[in-house]
Amino acid sequence: MPRDTVALYEAPKETAPSHDVWVLDEMARLLATPEQWCKGAYQTQKREGQAYCIVGAYSAATGHGGDRLYYPPGAAWLALLQQVKTLATFNDDPATTHADILALIARARASLLDRS
Repeated sequence: MPRDTVALYEAPKETAPSHDVWVLDEMARLLATPEQWCKGAYQTQKREGQAYCIVGAYSAATGHGGDRLYYPPGAAWLALLQQVKTLATFNDDPATTHADILALIARARASLLDRS
């Protein structure tokens, strides 16, 4: 585990929410357009460039990329899970749209800001 990521989870409570909000903002940036979002894979290369599912975007935003998640999960991950039962299932559900993914991230972000 990279040393700089350990510091995040050992940080005082007052500094962690701003980092977790940044993670959610970075996820929203990585998933900004429908072309940057995918289902059925953590990340994939499309003609338009790199695309991520919501789990892949979290991994990329936390600096781990691919299908490797950082544990223990941060407050951003937990805020997302307060909204849906499992992120991968929600992402890959045929009824889930790109707008649903961005709305989920926005709700998780608002939840973090409400707590700080």
